[in-house]
Amino acid sequence: MAAAQEAPAATEAPGVPAATDGAAAAQEEEAEPADVGEDIVVTGQRPRGSVPGDIPPEQTLNPADIRSYGVSSIGDLLTELAPQTTSGRGGAPVVLLNGRRISGFREIRDIPTEAILRVEVLPEEVALKFGYRADQKVVNFVLRRRFRSVAVELADAQATEGGRNTPAGKLDLLNIQAATRLTLHGEYQRSSALTEDERTIPLNGSGTPDQRAFRTLLGQAESFSANAVYSRNVFGNVAATVNGSVERTNGLGLNGLPIITPGVIDLAALEQRNSAWTTHLGTTFNGDVGTWRWSLTGNYDRVDSKSVNEAQRDTDTTIFANRGRSTSSTGNVDLLFAGTAFTLPAGAVATSVRVGASTSDFDSRADRFGDTQRGQVSRDIVNGQLNVDLPLTSRSRDVLGAIGNLSANLNLGLDQLSDFGTLTTLGYGLNWSPIPALRLLASFTDEKQAPTAQQLGDPYIATPNVRVFDFVTGQNAIVTRITGGNPLLDANTRHVMSFSGTLKPWSAKDIAFTANYTKTRIDDPIASFPGATAAIEQAFPQRFLRDSAGQLLQIDSRPINFAESDRSQLRWGVNFSQPLKSRVQKQLEAFRAGTGPNPFEGVERPGGRRGAGATPGDRPPGEGGARAAGGDRPGGEGRRGGFGGGGRGGGGGGGRLNFAVYHTWHLTDRVTVADGGPTLDLLRGDTLGSGGGQSRHEVELQAGYSNNGLGARLSGNWMSATEVNGGTLAAPETLNFGSLATVNLRLFADLSQRRDWVKDHPWMRGLRVTLSIDNIANSRQRVTDAGGVTPFAYAPDYIDPLGRTVRLSVRKLFF
Repeated sequence: MAAAQEAPAATEAPGVPAATDGAAAAQEEEAEPADVGEDIVVTGQRPRGSVPGDIPPEQTLNPADIRSYGVSSIGDLLTELAPQTTSGRGGAPVVLLNGRRISGFREIRDIPTEAILRVEVLPEEVALKFGYRADQKVVNFVLRRRFRSVAVELADAQATEGGRNTPAGKLDLLNIQAATRLTLHGEYQRSSALTEDERTIPLNGSGTPDQRAFRTLLGQAESFSANAVYSRNVFGNVAATVNGSVERTNGLGLNGLPIITPGVIDLAALEQRNSAWTTHLGTTFNGDVGTWRWSLTGNYDRVDSKSVNEAQRDTDTTIFANRGRSTSSTGNVDLLFAGTAFTLPAGAVATSVRVGASTSDFDSRADRFGDTQRGQVSRDIVNGQLNVDLPLTSRSRDVLGAIGNLSANLNLGLDQLSDFGTLTTLGYGLNWSPIPALRLLASFTDEKQAPTAQQLGDPYIATPNVRVFDFVTGQNAIVTRITGGNPLLDANTRHVMSFSGTLKPWSAKDIAFTANYTKTRIDDPIASFPGATAAIEQAFPQRFLRDSAGQLLQIDSRPINFAESDRSQLRWGVNFSQPLKSRVQKQLEAFRAGTGPNPFEGVERPGGRRGAGATPGDRPPGEGGARAAGGDRPGGEGRRGGFGGGGRGGGGGGGRLNFAVYHTWHLTDRVTVADGGPTLDLLRGDTLGSGGGQSRHEVELQAGYSNNGLGARLSGNWMSATEVNGGTLAAPETLNFGSLATVNLRLFADLSQRRDWVKDHPWMRGLRVTLSIDNIANSRQRVTDAGGVTPFAYAPDYIDPLGRTVRLSVRKLFF
């Protein structure tokens, strides 16, 4: 949750580059004795790695805050921060490293949390300064200057109802020495299959054979990934990074028994096998030209995937096989310049210019009962974006200071697509801070978006024996579902209006209130094909196949364009964080006051030495003054050439009590299916999928307590009930989807922070044990028809096959 704010800079203008990562920290000069009556000028400086500009972070986490989450990597931490980093406009967050762009999240995903000095969460408007879209918040990770570790983590997860086991292992190496960084990561995970006979799944009708042992609720899955990152300065002060990764995934699911001859069932399960190789190569260059920052990023990604639906009687006899294969390759390069164009009386005019190009190619092939279909989609894009922040008033510069700080933003984007022509984006907005504790933002965006290559050219795949609920007949149906791409898709046009505010009423207390109202209208929205309701079948009759008795046999689920969608929502919440003094801190205060012993006496420090007295390095990370807040060597940062996170960073940190709660109120959610066709109100009984409509209210809750190395985190989600009126007008079929609340609990013990234990058992240094329980109450959504009966397709174990799961992990950090 929120952490203590760092002192803002007094003089740095937007766009002025901060010190490079490899540079030594600036030395503070001792002030000369001042003459009587002479003014004393105090100049502030932004903390290292901060994001330039006039919009401060909504939330800042220091090392003690980060430790309170009890997670292992930047990827895990970003998952924990999802409620705070989710944009009200729906986009995933933009990730920066030390205030700079990176080629992709893989560059920093596997870095251990012990290497993080500070985390900043900023609003969507900051993304524009870095050449990104305005529907993404910005998360900036600032790393320590020096850190070295090897981490090993072993974990196993088990469903409490049995039938699903997921062992996993990770190995990470990290070495940070000033501007040089090396990261190596390897991970393996395997999940066993969960079949219907391992859950309470009723038989589908009388007289039919029991196929539950031949159908999986969750298929077998296996994955292995490796990731490597190397970064250093080149050409003097240009920071260069290269990142390469590879991932292999395999999956196996069972879809029941085939019927080859009417009335004859062959006892050979229908198997669906999926496999994929994913490779990635990325590079980043960051540098400065005068007062301008520049970033050059490049990426190449390739995905080779294969899908097979087959039934084999034995290793030599194949009853039938449908196969799909696709290869996707994408390459892109982006160049960004950001800095101060000129200065107005109210401040510097910050400008960013981004130009880029990309090329993508998607090839697919599908073999179905001897019929071969091929697809090929290629796309070349040249794009650019201009963003200008124009200061209008300023308190510090005394330019209409009574109004506060007010600035305007204008951004323009162009995308020239080889297959869709020119797509434009135009946005503008205001950033107003009438008082220091309050910041208000307003933005308006109009943009065109094209469908992806996969939406256009995915291979045609027919999957038999898929269970769905037919709203028209009010019965369960076993159908053949067709998936793949739709080459007839058109681009959509999106109109977004957003108003947001952040209030921090007490400077001495770490509490923040946020609110965001968003209204979005999309012309020709691209969507997955919805559920089998009467309204949808009337609008798209060619997508459904029924027999003479009206029984549903087939659904074509390839993506489509609707005519229009209209959504609006209000999302608001509060973050609160309270530091807690650990036992070691209290003992240290007593020692300094001369009323107690040295708590570090006899505790092993890096290099095998044992502490004989408290030193500045023994300060808890993130605590103890300005050096911990943003200096060159904060508490917890390793010495030059030494190891980070041990006696200096691993123990004695203060605790935290924090919580966050967010409420999303969906005000409107309507979709016009086709021109002249029906308009579906997803908040009033209509649906676009097999599930319920859109819940009007959703709540996300997080709470955490950590101290003396022991911690607990509680997270919960709740959504209100909905209903679906999906039948015909003559025979409406109403389904009620009940409200759903799920609660997860995670307990962890960071033994490094128990100095008394480490003193007696040095092997505990760097050790953390975590026990997680997901869905504590084993809650599942309850679905009933008008008679109070749960339809077969909505059996609780279908909705959530896994239920409650318990996960135990042990992580050892070697310094």
